[in-house]
Amino acid sequence: MNRRILFLILICLFAPTVSHAQDSQRETLVLEMWKCQWDKVGVLAQVADSLQVPIAQELIDEGKLLSFGMLAHDFADEWNVVYYTRAVDKAAFFSALSEMNSRLYERHPDVNPWSDLCTEHKDNIYTVRAATP
Repeated sequence: MNRRILFLILICLFAPTVSHAQDSQRETLVLEMWKCQWDKVGVLAQVADSLQVPIAQELIDEGKLLSFGMLAHDFADEWNVVYYTRAVDKAAFFSALSEMNSRLYERHPDVNPWSDLCTEHKDNIYTVRAATP
């Protein structure tokens, strides 16, 4: 994915446990993980809080996302910054991702701290197969 994609990671709390044919209708969790400079995680948290979260909240209010957030490393491995996004399914996620990026770069065309503060990133997209209600 483009390094300018700033976020996205989903924490799924509930999804139906039905056949594989209905996977496209299951809740989707996206995790975007970054290896960032340890002393700059606070900068990324500030960017998430002031720029990304308000746009994500708009998308949640519009029914396009279920949730969005940023996690900072407490105790784990070198992937010390993680963004999560939840959507009702993969199609909704990709539509919201496009809209989030469009709004973010329209409002803040010069924002891209990840290229300066982070060395690597990877994205994981999950379909929730079982969860608590």
